[in-house]
Amino acid sequence: MTEPAPKGKRVLVVGLPRSGTTWFARALAASPGARYVHEPDNIESGPYALVGMRGLWHDPNLAPGERVPAYERMWDVAFGGGWPSGSLARQTVRMSLSPRIPAPARAAMQRLFTSVAARMPRADDAVVVKSVYCYFAMEWLAERYRPDIAIVWRNPANMLPGYLERGWITDELRTRPPLPARFGDTAVWPPPAEFGLENVLWSICARMTVLLETATRHPDWHVYRHEEISADPRDRYREVFTDLGLEWSTGVERFLERSNKPGEGWDVQRVAEQEATVWKRRLDADQIRLTRDVMRRFAAVGGETSPLWRCVEELEAG
Repeated sequence: MTEPAPKGKRVLVVGLPRSGTTWFARALAASPGARYVHEPDNIESGPYALVGMRGLWHDPNLAPGERVPAYERMWDVAFGGGWPSGSLARQTVRMSLSPRIPAPARAAMQRLFTSVAARMPRADDAVVVKSVYCYFAMEWLAERYRPDIAIVWRNPANMLPGYLERGWITDELRTRPPLPARFGDTAVWPPPAEFGLENVLWSICARMTVLLETATRHPDWHVYRHEEISADPRDRYREVFTDLGLEWSTGVERFLERSNKPGEGWDVQRVAEQEATVWKRRLDADQIRLTRDVMRRFAAVGGETSPLWRCVEELEAG
């Protein structure tokens, strides 16, 4: 059994949307005494995100040492253990996120709520914070908070159905600084001009490539593939808990058992053994062909070690 997590341990779980990060982070947070902070930088659900993300992109590009006070305050509270709990706190959060309330009033409520949270004692428990928006700011976060960083990634073909269901399209890719800096002189540049399937695939592969290449610069960061964990959740999560110094328990096992069932939308429930072949059931032949071709182009740009080659091979093997 893993040794109990030391007091004050901080874990940051990062990935792209629909890559399995919520299931992964909630499994970690099932460790005894751990606290879970869900996407503090998501303006639709974060208790301070409307203020903390103001003036920034939804996926900020920050270099270590940059000063962004409101953004820092948001993460200070998140890594400190999160926001207050209880019925009054939940009602305050709901009001501060309600589109029925004017944005200035919501922002004022979020500032007040967060000022209370900032005065709370820092949690002695392990804190697991999850984000799908900080992939361009990971090194900034790593320097400021020194968390254990766990990156979760997934075959883009298995992510794509979720993007299509939600109508997620990508715009203004050319203006996101990390992307032209990385791909501007490569064969995958420029991004597709028109919104649609190829544009979505381009965005997924470009951001995933930057995410995983950033991780290679930091050998102490941990990188996990969703499909590999799903193939054998109990044993693979035991390895993850050992990697991150978190305590295993029967509560973790119960969470994994409860989550291993059919689910939809934002649910964390999924039949684990089916996660590697979502694309076979939910993409048609033309979508699979385009997905394979876009991944192959990005894999070539990434070089022989690009993880996307494995994804291409999986689609080719059928």
